[in-house]
Amino acid sequence: MNKKSTQFDYAAKTEELEGILAHLQAEDIQLDEALRLHEAGKQLITDIEDYLQHAENEVKKHLAKD
Repeated sequence: MNKKSTQFDYAAKTEELEGILAHLQAEDIQLDEALRLHEAGKQLITDIEDYLQHAENEVKKHLAKD
């Protein structure tokens, strides 16, 4: 696992994503802000998926050793 992966805070990233979703659901959000949040949310989803894929690969690798 590389250094970036060991510093990944899954709980913080999912909490940040939940915050973005809550903000996007607000009725008074401006279009520019919604677009910015949407892009940030997409990046968080990509980061989380990459982290989970890496974690799954690590588990499979360790299970294969046993």
